[in-house]
Amino acid sequence: MSEASSEGRYRLSVRALLLDPFQETVLLMRTRFPGWKRPRWLTPGGGVDDGETLHEALIREVFEETALRIEASDIVAGPVFKRRVQFHWAGVDYDQHERFFVVHTRRFTPDASANPAAHETEALLDFAWWSAEAMAASDEQFIPRALADHLGPLMRSDYPESEIDIGL
Repeated sequence: MSEASSEGRYRLSVRALLLDPFQETVLLMRTRFPGWKRPRWLTPGGGVDDGETLHEALIREVFEETALRIEASDIVAGPVFKRRVQFHWAGVDYDQHERFFVVHTRRFTPDASANPAAHETEALLDFAWWSAEAMAASDEQFIPRALADHLGPLMRSDYPESEIDIGL
């Protein structure tokens, strides 16, 4: 789903907030992409392919990036957040519009070996389950930056009535 615009090639993306409400943690991936001075922690997810619904893309992306198999019924809320980011990757300028969905799961050990995108597996450094408190106390960089501020209500199943623009 991409069209060129003055801001770059339009790209619709989905992100999974894989929450373990019993441990009050979220699964994040530590990645390093070209142009980043240091690695950043972000939620699993990626681009929506032509013909896919947002839920279909989320199910596919979660499996590719973590090996967790989810179904549409496992997506308990969303989109709860939205985010727009512009970036340059492999010679192309992108104007990415992200939608975040909540999936409840018990803690598991992620495995990215099913990811068909070599550049993504090469950029992946680690996975970790983070609490909002640990994120707030850390000097690590998180995407989106305000994620820790918004996790509390999600852990209590207090979802926004409409998606919140979570910023960069």
